[in-house]
Formats: sequence, structure tokens, C-alpha cells
Amino acid sequence: MNSLTNGFLFVTALSWVLVEAAIIASIGNWWPLGLFAVGFGLMFAILGCLPVSDRFVNVAGSAFAVLLGLSLLYFSVTGFVATGFLIGFLKVLASLAFLGFAALTALPLLGSQSEQH
Repeated sequence: MNSLTNGFLFVTALSWVLVEAAIIASIGNWWPLGLFAVGFGLMFAILGCLPVSDRFVNVAGSAFAVLLGLSLLYFSVTGFVATGFLIGFLKVLASLAFLGFAALTALPLLGSQSEQH
């Protein structure tokens, strides 16, 4: 969460998950949209409102990014048949790429504390 690239990817993934949840809600299943609303509120309460340390914000941001990536992968795989092969394949590929970037943001946090000074 400490660079514009990570922020851009995070906002893009949030928008994509919101669109997927809204599409599913339009066919009558409101659970994904409700879970998105709860997760969105929780994420911004932790990352933006609570007085926590920078390290905790980085760890929570990486955890939420991984959760976003997993939810994108879930939406892409479950909607694979409905979107057709090419679009489904591209969505799965893009969600795997985002999940990889989310995992890369967590790697520096796994190092020792002395590296962060």
C-alpha cells in the first residue's frame, strides 16, 4: 500500500469485485454484494480510520489484497461458462496476475524486523 502502482491495482480490484458482485445481485443473489459492503467497510475502517501503526496497515493491506485476489479468482472461475471461453480465460488470467501482485506486496513483510529500519 506504499506506492501508486499498488494503490492503482487495489482500486482496480475493488472496482472489479464490486461490478462482479453487482452483476450477481442483479440475477437475485445478494450475498456477494452484502459481503462486499461488509468487507469494504471493514477494510477502510482498519486501513483509514483506526489509529494503528504503519506496519499493521501494510500487513492488513496485503491481507485484504490477497482476499481481493481470491474473490476475483472465485468470480472468474464460477462465471467462466457464462462469459465464454476467451473472456473467461482472460478474467482468470487477470485475477491470477492480481493475486500474484498481492502476494508480492506481502513478501517484504515476511522479512525480519531489522530490514524495515
